[in-house]
Amino acid sequence: MASWLQEGKQPPQAVLGIIVGRMHRVAHPLYLGAISLYIGWSLDRTQQMMDVLHDRGIVVQLTPEQLVAAGMRDDGIVYRLTERPSPSKARH
Repeated sequence: MASWLQEGKQPPQAVLGIIVGRMHRVAHPLYLGAISLYIGWSLDRTQQMMDVLHDRGIVVQLTPEQLVAAGMRDDGIVYRLTERPSPSKARH
């Protein structure tokens, strides 16, 4: 599958908002797979969206050390918001 970013298209802003809203609502780090299931996109396409959010400074991927400290497997792909989660910023 060709990346829409490689084709020069902008990422769907609505989906970016849904992802960020979900992260504010749950208020804890989320696995890439859980985000993918929530938005109904493939892991590859969801990863592209998370890369955009990372480049914009909205999310960071947890390091293996942070994953272990949080009681998660050290090989997971997990993201958290860079700012403190806020229910007022969650989309309904």
